[in-house]
Amino acid sequence: MPFFDRPGVRLFYEDVGDGPAIIGVHGLMEPSYWLLSDVAGWLGQRYRFISFDMRGHGRTRVSDATAEYTVDAIAADVGALADHLGLGQFHLLGHSAGGMVSARYAMSHHKRLLSLMLCCTSPQTSMMPAGHFEKQANIIAQTARHEFYDNMRNSPAGEFIARLDNHPQKDKILRLVKAMFANNDPQQLASFVRSFFTDPDPRVEALRQISCPTLIVAAEYDRAFLEPSALMNREIPDSSLVILPDLGHMFSFENFAAVTDCLDAFLNRITQP
Repeated sequence: MPFFDRPGVRLFYEDVGDGPAIIGVHGLMEPSYWLLSDVAGWLGQRYRFISFDMRGHGRTRVSDATAEYTVDAIAADVGALADHLGLGQFHLLGHSAGGMVSARYAMSHHKRLLSLMLCCTSPQTSMMPAGHFEKQANIIAQTARHEFYDNMRNSPAGEFIARLDNHPQKDKILRLVKAMFANNDPQQLASFVRSFFTDPDPRVEALRQISCPTLIVAAEYDRAFLEPSALMNREIPDSSLVILPDLGHMFSFENFAAVTDCLDAFLNRITQP
């Protein structure tokens, strides 16, 4: 299995396909190749698709108590992974918390990016009242892996997965999502939540400096991220916003074709001579 080392951290990554490189950054509790569900497999058939488990997730392990789980530390992991693989420029795709990482990376390193794709996300990592994420972290730390889905469904964060209940293949989809969530270690995931979701600043001036073509994808029923998506679209100069109708935060599980059509149209547009 491929790993690469950072100070105090051993990061797991996957690298599939050929062609222009896309680095994908997953959301909370969605490690590595689970990124955007079947969309990852679709990308790997058309591009060189590279995904990694963020600190606190999946098979990545933090072994040093001084290692950070902040958005800036994980954004630095993106650049380190690109260096490790000998990439020059690359496309960057992020969903949810991974979109926050991707936006933060682009604020400082946009000239290295062929494009930026931000899905169901925000430029700030904290949009909740003080103490919310500390409470969530404490719950996660005391939760067995197989109970992650049920505890999330019954918490205020349940709105992010509620639309899956309407899926015509609900039982199959829920088995996949539960397995995905259970691929995390409760203690490391709790450390991630405590450290990551702490910055309420959308960094508007930094958004205005992003010069690469940018696609912002939002979902009609992912209400928490509709205004942040509109903000990014207003402030990032070369950006476009697509709002996918009748979908929620886990939109790739709900409608694979809608997501791939959206990404395909954007990538085709910016790569045409």
